[in-house]
Amino acid sequence: MLRRLRLTLCLAALSLPAPALAQELRGVVLLPDSATPAARVLVEVSAPTGAPRRLLTDPDGRFTMRLEPGDTVRVRALRPGLKPTVAPAFVAAKGARHEVRLVLRAERVALAPVTVVEDQACGLRGERAANELWEEARTVLEGIVLTERDSALQMRFIEYEGRPRDLADLRPADASVRIVSLDEAHGRGYYRDLFRFGFIQRGLDGVTTYHAPNAAVLTDERFVRSHCLRMAPEDTLADDVVGVRFEPRHRPGVTDVMGTAWLDVESYELRRVDFAYVNPPVGHRRADIGGTIEFARLATGHWITRHWETRMAVPDGTGLPGLRVRRQDAFQVTHDESLVFRDEALDRLARRVRAAAAGGMR
Repeated sequence: MLRRLRLTLCLAALSLPAPALAQELRGVVLLPDSATPAARVLVEVSAPTGAPRRLLTDPDGRFTMRLEPGDTVRVRALRPGLKPTVAPAFVAAKGARHEVRLVLRAERVALAPVTVVEDQACGLRGERAANELWEEARTVLEGIVLTERDSALQMRFIEYEGRPRDLADLRPADASVRIVSLDEAHGRGYYRDLFRFGFIQRGLDGVTTYHAPNAAVLTDERFVRSHCLRMAPEDTLADDVVGVRFEPRHRPGVTDVMGTAWLDVESYELRRVDFAYVNPPVGHRRADIGGTIEFARLATGHWITRHWETRMAVPDGTGLPGLRVRRQDAFQVTHDESLVFRDEALDRLARRVRAAAAGGMR
């Protein structure tokens, strides 16, 4: 009886259907010479059944992605300042492996003329040019979001804070200097609460927290829907940058952010975002609260958040809010290339930290 049961189970296992082969997309992205791999290029794969999915090419310019059968798939490669490179659309066949080869275009983006139009929520704005420039900024920001998920790239940050006499003279106390790893990505609940309750929040424990608009926030569709975009006035521009301003739509009782994304005037690569807090809580109302986020592209092709600072209002014993500045500077641990620090003191600290990293930094 036992032998017959084993035989029955064996036959039942043999009669199970074989798993269906997965639909897979494999691609390679090449520079305009049609031979050199394009590393860390942003690739967008879209289909009617869901939101576009994005990934970065590997050092050999390659990428892979699972597909849903029956979808009409569109693939394009994005680089700031250059027109997208688009592959012919195809239908994902069941169990098939699809291969795509993209040779990047070298044709520069030309911004539309600034056409002033009326918007019910935002008033007068230069809509088309500002939105096009914002899309160029988003290409870099999307790359940063994906870079932060790349476990092969190890980054460390020097984090420090202090009370400045002015913003150019911040001398951190030794106790405030910390070596930290890249923060883990926030969950969906964090961003939901951020857009619902604002960028300055007071917790049940009485602690007030300042939230900065990181790359994930700036690429979120909720940010675009809740902010108006317009070109920065010409009299605010330096010779080598062009700016697109973001301003919140009216949300009473919620602390939001406004500011400007600055892009290289030639390449349209994102350099910096300056922001200020709008409608802060009582006790935090200073004209200079806000922050700066700076970006850099590594030799590996990765885009990273190079430097950020947040200026916060804090009690100073006079009954009026004082100012505290928190900063963070990035450097690499696993590559020969390292990023240059702004001042000699931090550069010396960076060298000490890199020496410690060689011995196993936690």
